[in-house]
Amino acid sequence: SKVTGINMVECATRIALGESLKDLGLPLGLVTNKPYVAVKAPVFSFSKMGLVEIALGPEMKSTGEVMGIGRTYSEALFKAI
Repeated sequence: SKVTGINMVECATRIALGESLKDLGLPLGLVTNKPYVAVKAPVFSFSKMGLVEIALGPEMKSTGEVMGIGRTYSEALFKAI
């Protein structure tokens, strides 16, 4: 929603209740390109876990996420990380 400017939760709820994309006034197909790139990255709360091994393993779960927005993929990734 932050990247597209479309409230996805509201749209999904209204569609689940029987409205169509046309009813919502949304364009069909893909959203038009934006002049920026957005990257989401997971957040792992290593600082909150005292004497825990901090090497990432396949069973680890993130405790949140962060989004970086930039003019290029590299800039957005740098901001996210």
